Amino acid sequence: MMRAFVIAFLVLLAGTTCIPWLPAQTELVQSHYFPADLEFVELRSIRSEKELDTPSALAELPEGAFFAEVGFKKYARRVYETSPPGGLTVEVVTLKDAKAAYSILTLLRSAQTAQGPPGDFGSFDRSNIVFSQANFLVRIQSGLPAEVSKRVALSVSNRIGRKGPEPALVKHLPQTGYDPSSLRYCLGPHSLARYAASVAGHELKFQYEVDLAQARYNLDDQTGVLSLIGFPTSQLAEEYFERLYSLVNFKGDTGQRLYFKRAGPLLGLLEGNFDPGNADAILGSIEFKYSIKWILDKYRHSSSGIWGVPGGMLGTVVRSLVFTGLLCAISIVAGVSFALFRIMLRGYAPNNFLDRQDRTEVIRLKIDEK
Repeated sequence: MMRAFVIAFLVLLAGTTCIPWLPAQTELVQSHYFPADLEFVELRSIRSEKELDTPSALAELPEGAFFAEVGFKKYARRVYETSPPGGLTVEVVTLKDAKAAYSILTLLRSAQTAQGPPGDFGSFDRSNIVFSQANFLVRIQSGLPAEVSKRVALSVSNRIGRKGPEPALVKHLPQTGYDPSSLRYCLGPHSLARYAASVAGHELKFQYEVDLAQARYNLDDQTGVLSLIGFPTSQLAEEYFERLYSLVNFKGDTGQRLYFKRAGPLLGLLEGNFDPGNADAILGSIEFKYSIKWILDKYRHSSSGIWGVPGGMLGTVVRSLVFTGLLCAISIVAGVSFALFRIMLRGYAPNNFLDRQDRTEVIRLKIDEK
């Protein structure tokens, strides 16, 4: 018995001693979104890698200023040796939100933007692919056949997993005459200065954060550019409209006209040779509606409701109305009771303290007196 115990103890001790020398467990959660090793036979080896995580380091990138102004978090790049030769580069940029990623996509695209996959939205120009997905921007450049770049793009997209919506301002762009291949979506002064077209000869500059969606429109052989600007408030949109309107001055018969349309915090500026009818057909669909949402604690309130009003909120309103009604009823009963008391008191005791002539002289109407 003692011998068996000693053997078991030695085996346990040996196992404990050897554990630090065992190979580390494979990490299932990766810290990057690049293709796995040996996932693609065309990717022979990694030629170089680069990772940046501070805005100051973006100065070495041609697009660094654009990344910084929309909200930069991380930049990672891998350059692969390939077979057949041609090379392949994958860049993954982590940004503040999906709106920032979509903006950079419209600035760096080399082809018309379209819905993914890969990604939520992308520009697919043969072997050169740029797509946005959630708050990520991915760019793949290669000298290999287009199908290799697309397979790599799908791999990166699947590793990201998350999805993001199209920016709200872009959804407000009119569809009549719209040329999606010309869309630029700018969020900061650098992108505005580099990509935004001027309006009536005036460069678009703002003292506060705005969104700008700009695209070409063609309707009945008439062409022009629509600049749709999203301001933080309706007041700022109105102030900018009045200031720009006072500056506009088309000299001579150039055939160019400028049309305005404001809807809440949205301001549409359509410049081109459009006649009023076609301009109205384009700008007429720009609308803005405020939406009100009930914000309730989902753990304390039921999701059921009546007429679209949550049950918890409706109960509060009903209780308030009932309480107000009770106060009104109590006030009426108290007033009527006091009036009856005075009438009865006057009948039983005409010369009571409350009805003495010296106390009621001021409030008497004296109708029966001459």
